Amino acid sequence: MKKMTFNRSFNMRKDLQKKRRLESIKMKGY
Repeated sequence: MKKMTFNRSFNMRKDLQKKRRLESIKMKGY
């Protein structure tokens, strides 16, 4: 159970990083 919750939070963090990267790319105009 603990491992599953850890993986879920880890995936959520990954998604946030992806969104942030996409936003920064949009702002830079790439």
